[in-house]
Amino acid sequence: MRIESRNCVRSVLVTGVLLIASVGVSCADGRDAAKPEAKPVLQISIAVPINHGNRAIIVGRPDSHFHAVVTNISDKPVRLWREWCSQGYFNLTFRLTDANSKTFIGKKLGRGWDKNFPDYVELGADEHFVIDVYPLRDWENFTPVFTTEATKAKLQAVYEIKPDTDSKKYNVWSGRIESNAQEYVLYNYEATAPKKDK
Repeated sequence: MRIESRNCVRSVLVTGVLLIASVGVSCADGRDAAKPEAKPVLQISIAVPINHGNRAIIVGRPDSHFHAVVTNISDKPVRLWREWCSQGYFNLTFRLTDANSKTFIGKKLGRGWDKNFPDYVELGADEHFVIDVYPLRDWENFTPVFTTEATKAKLQAVYEIKPDTDSKKYNVWSGRIESNAQEYVLYNYEATAPKKDK
């Protein structure tokens, strides 16, 4: 009887160990399983096409500008803050890297608001939100990059809306997207403009 009892105990212990081991493996598999990445909703690009072999931006005069384009690449409507209100004014920045690998962050100059309230646009599928960028008029840290008539620099657009009470209230998208870093030629208009005869 004692021998049978010991065998039963051993059988119970082995079964318990196997059950614990199987539960442990199951938990580990669940913990290690890679979650599928969320499908991107937006993408951003700098709308400066190649011309005569270069992507050229004139940054040395107030009326010179280019465009950053945010595109809804999902199949559902997406809301974004309009640029004129404080919620949307600072959402676009640029990362500029010069030939010496020194990085500058181009950002909008500070300002005040006489009138201000949360205002948004709604982009349908494949629709675009186009932002005018006037480097010399509304922005800082574009001009330190160029020290000659034409300076090559890598430029990358960064668009970010941080979640807050207003974005939740109005169902505005929040997150961060970046364009591909590409090489541009930044022209100092004052240096390249033809000299006027006196």
